[in-house]
Amino acid sequence: MTYLYDRDPDCRAAPVRVCAQVNRDLDCLSFRGAHGNRNFHQVIELGSAQVTNTITSVQKDNLVWIEVFP
Repeated sequence: MTYLYDRDPDCRAAPVRVCAQVNRDLDCLSFRGAHGNRNFHQVIELGSAQVTNTITSVQKDNLVWIEVFP
């Protein structure tokens, strides 16, 4: 199962947003340490419409989120 996390809720009106697929501990989404006894899951993190935040030492899968309104 993949979870969805909105890192920038102020950009909800944007029809196209940048996002990344990463592993996160659902009990503490900001945790970035060693895995230990934590329970990690795949999370799609919605970011803003302007930046990808790709300067990191961890590999990420960057995605584009496109809102489709009926």
